[in-house]
Amino acid sequence: MGTEESRKEMDMGTYLLEKMTWPEVEEALKTVELAVLPVGSTEQHGSNTTFDTDTARAREFCRLLAEELPDKVLVGPVIPIGIAFHHMSFPGTLTVQPETLLQYLTDVAWSFKQHGLQKLLFINGHGGNRTVLDLACTKVLHELDMQVGWVGIMTDTAGDVMAEKVDSDIYGHGCEVETSQLLYLHPESVRESALEPAEVQDALYNKKWINMPYRWHEISAGGALGDATKSSYELGQAVTETALKRIVGAIEQQFGVSR
Repeated sequence: MGTEESRKEMDMGTYLLEKMTWPEVEEALKTVELAVLPVGSTEQHGSNTTFDTDTARAREFCRLLAEELPDKVLVGPVIPIGIAFHHMSFPGTLTVQPETLLQYLTDVAWSFKQHGLQKLLFINGHGGNRTVLDLACTKVLHELDMQVGWVGIMTDTAGDVMAEKVDSDIYGHGCEVETSQLLYLHPESVRESALEPAEVQDALYNKKWINMPYRWHEISAGGALGDATKSSYELGQAVTETALKRIVGAIEQQFGVSR
């Protein structure tokens, strides 16, 4: 994003911290009520999409969120590496220890608080981060006395749309939905010439009563789920805009932030 485009977004009340100077942030903080932090991952998504799939979706979704709540939201830089031990058998995947991510999230929250921000929302793009996000929110509440929460941008907030529009029995990673979200939010991360259906090896994945850790190559030979050949811009738009509408409503209701 060039300087002129960045200033135009700031004039419209879309505040992206990494594209601002400190005097611009100082001015924005006169109206900003909520800090938003995108949390992603650097992990394989089969042949369908690139390693920044979860990071790009979280980052671009936060940009849309800031546009929906002009002058009220400050979007922090995306956290690009999350909890991805289960994908480490695929070359290129990166992960951190849960304790590392937990401390990182808590430290960023502390930093926001030093600048007067008392409300923080983590926008999550990767399912493997959920447990740590739960712990981070607990720490931030009880140790920093901030109003805090986290939310996902796909299954968590638009699961009904996905169930209605997706035919695959098992989906949610490198599938038609994630690929569609990227076609809508960040199409350069899609390898359209390499889209293929997944070879799912565990038909009971995500349908078991007992929660157990797993290794992803035991779930899918190629690293993905679902059938990315059925992805579309329209599906990505439907899922993303549904999630966006619901999250904006939740922010207004639970954080007390109004447009």
